[in-house]
Amino acid sequence: MVLVTCDLFKPSLTIINNSSHDIDRIEWIVNGEEYWFGDDSVWDSTLSKYEVGIAINSSSTRDVEAGSSYIYFNFADDAQRYRTSEKVAIEARHDATFTFDDSTTVVPY
Repeated sequence: MVLVTCDLFKPSLTIINNSSHDIDRIEWIVNGEEYWFGDDSVWDSTLSKYEVGIAINSSSTRDVEAGSSYIYFNFADDAQRYRTSEKVAIEARHDATFTFDDSTTVVPY
């Protein structure tokens, strides 16, 4: 008998940026694994270069392991690193969505 591992039921996390700022260097860390998000090229004014990120009114989806973690990120116009105020939990075989908007509470990290 051959046992094959299948990611068919691996959950995904979608991060939506409905805020008035581009965000970049977006990561979710669970069980020692880092998952980086961003499918857009956004101008990071603090680095004076384009970075992979999530533009305003855009989103990014990644397959992830189930678990719970903060989302860490930067606003593309701010050198300060931030994280969500609460952990984002992903259950096995269940996709999840987190939406940033201008009222999302974040914590300097």
